[in-house]
Amino acid sequence: MQKVTVIEKNGAYELSLKPTFSTRLKQSLIIAAGSALALHASAASSIDATGLTGEIEGAKDTVLGLFGVALIVLGVFAGWRYLKRGANSA
Repeated sequence: MQKVTVIEKNGAYELSLKPTFSTRLKQSLIIAAGSALALHASAASSIDATGLTGEIEGAKDTVLGLFGVALIVLGVFAGWRYLKRGANSA
């Protein structure tokens, strides 16, 4: 929860949101847990992953192929709209 404070300045009201102690404690615990996970992940980077290079290359080829297909389909739609607009204006 956050503590809401109303402050009046020059005839105008301003809301001020201030976090409570429990909110600050929760945020610091989340940050500590995230830091611990990041340190653990960097320690796990020493694992031998030479067998995965073929899998990564295959996935890269698949993604590039999907992007190529998406560009072709986008080109077909753009061409269709261009031709349709040209046919309607004639």
